[in-house]
Amino acid sequence: DNNGTVFTAAAFPDLKLDVRGGDKVEIIIEKVGSGADMCVALNPTADYSEKKREIGDITDDGNIDILDMIKLKKLISDQKYDIYADLDGDSSLNTTDLAVMRKYLLGIIDEFPVNQVKKKITSLKTTAEKTYMVKGEEALPFYGVYIRADQIAADRLETYFEKAAELGFQTVIVPIKWWWIENEMDVFDFSKVDTVYSYLEKYGLDVQLLWYGSDNCGYYYDNVPAYVRNNTADYPLITRNGAKALNYSNPLLVAREARAVAALMNHIADIDTNRRLVSIQLENEANSCLPGSGDSITSTTAAAVAEAMHFVGGQKKAILNLVNQLGLAVKASRYPCVTRFGFASYSCYNKWSTAKLDTASEVLALDGIDAVGTNGFEPNTAMDTAFLENNVGQSENLPHIAEAPAGYASIFNKVLNAFSLGGGMLLYQLNETGINGGNKNKALSIYDTSADFTERNGTDSFVWNGDTYYYAATSDWKAFNGMIKAVGSRIADTAVKDNFKVIDAMSENKTENLTVGGKNFSYSTSGKPDNSYGTVGFIMQNTDGSYLLYSLKGGTTFTLPEGARVSSGRYVGDEWKSDNTISLANNNEFTVTSGAAVDGTVYRVTF
Repeated sequence: DNNGTVFTAAAFPDLKLDVRGGDKVEIIIEKVGSGADMCVALNPTADYSEKKREIGDITDDGNIDILDMIKLKKLISDQKYDIYADLDGDSSLNTTDLAVMRKYLLGIIDEFPVNQVKKKITSLKTTAEKTYMVKGEEALPFYGVYIRADQIAADRLETYFEKAAELGFQTVIVPIKWWWIENEMDVFDFSKVDTVYSYLEKYGLDVQLLWYGSDNCGYYYDNVPAYVRNNTADYPLITRNGAKALNYSNPLLVAREARAVAALMNHIADIDTNRRLVSIQLENEANSCLPGSGDSITSTTAAAVAEAMHFVGGQKKAILNLVNQLGLAVKASRYPCVTRFGFASYSCYNKWSTAKLDTASEVLALDGIDAVGTNGFEPNTAMDTAFLENNVGQSENLPHIAEAPAGYASIFNKVLNAFSLGGGMLLYQLNETGINGGNKNKALSIYDTSADFTERNGTDSFVWNGDTYYYAATSDWKAFNGMIKAVGSRIADTAVKDNFKVIDAMSENKTENLTVGGKNFSYSTSGKPDNSYGTVGFIMQNTDGSYLLYSLKGGTTFTLPEGARVSSGRYVGDEWKSDNTISLANNNEFTVTSGAAVDGTVYRVTF
């Protein structure tokens, strides 16, 4: 959006300018004939965001008609690809697409084949209370654990998926680098993706993918294909304080990366018969400063100064356009799952800061992005709460903490706090791979160069800003995930602050009265040993008027309102399957046993 931008013939040997007038001006470049270097002035106030566009609208004029058939024939003849022309979703354009278009124009079919699978993919559902993710009709908790497949040796990778399943996780978060699937232009190799899927199937896990493309925390070099990395003529760089980054205003870069994302999603549509992919994050912490430039932003950085630093040297508009185009490629593919964006955890990038540079609303305004989250590596919940409270319900967002420290015992409280605020949380990570030395102790398992997955026993502590916190016992993860498996769908579609009260007795035994849904409950804990942490849990009201109760540790006593009946069990779909009826003491109370806590037991109360 800079006046006098020069597009060189080396980068764009064939040029066509389509200038659309009115209140705004758009410059669209398409290869159709030879041309020389050209200097153009872009309107700095123009809106370059992608308009909503349907599959089959190949001419992008808002209609699907004979002109689209003509354009499709030319694309096939020129051996060019356009995802909006890929009517059967096979990542190529050929006579099959022509036949489909002909049937559509003649009224023989009223829907393109590429659209027919979309009803089975995940989406966001919004009620008066919250927005949550669904697969079909099933509500899914926005929750899982990272497996850094990009940092794990191939002969060890399966062990991580096996361990995730053993610990009771139902969803893992796995990165996919651009060059993994397309290191040579238009030559796609999905073998690494297929390997990941073989483990997902073997261990029955769902997945959220991370697209590590041209902007991973401001880095590009290790993620882009060789044909991008080694060709600075077609993919020019910018320089800031000696550090280099891609120029994200380059439309060729955006088009090539969107093409790769589309190919990935269409491949997944072919292999993911059980619909295990539930969402994809596009780029990673794309609001980061340019690494190596010396740029650094804190909560006290002036907004004007920060504007020139964030989004890789002030490339905010271009990077948001890139992310939008990638999201639109997902939406136009045969696997249009939920798309998301993850902010870096600088406090000034979120709504609680006085600078308020980048709020969720800026990204949620993009047609290609469904949900926005931020990182939260602090042991306490204050920063999480600030982001989640400010962004719940904003543009139908599912706000979430995109990375949170899986190794801290306080993570159980952080997860439940996120649920109570209508959001979700993703845990970083299953086991530290040793690459990010500063984060080793944040992983769920102890970092050990000689062995994977050395389990924690919950007695080790650390200090954060003068406060003492404990590391989570690995066995508690099994119990906590047992609870998620039993009632996660109810938490996903129901839990909000007024009907979901968190029990926080991590640092001390306590007694507390809680009013939930107009009924008075109380709990008392006695499970905190002298050298470790105590319990967390919740009391939640269901939409049918029943209540769910949970405590991570044994020794918690619940006192219930008069007329209460209690059973333990789990939900299968919308139906509660009871495995035991709980007898209440004379004062209408019962105590969670240690054995029940280890099993992740959940209790349902009716009246």
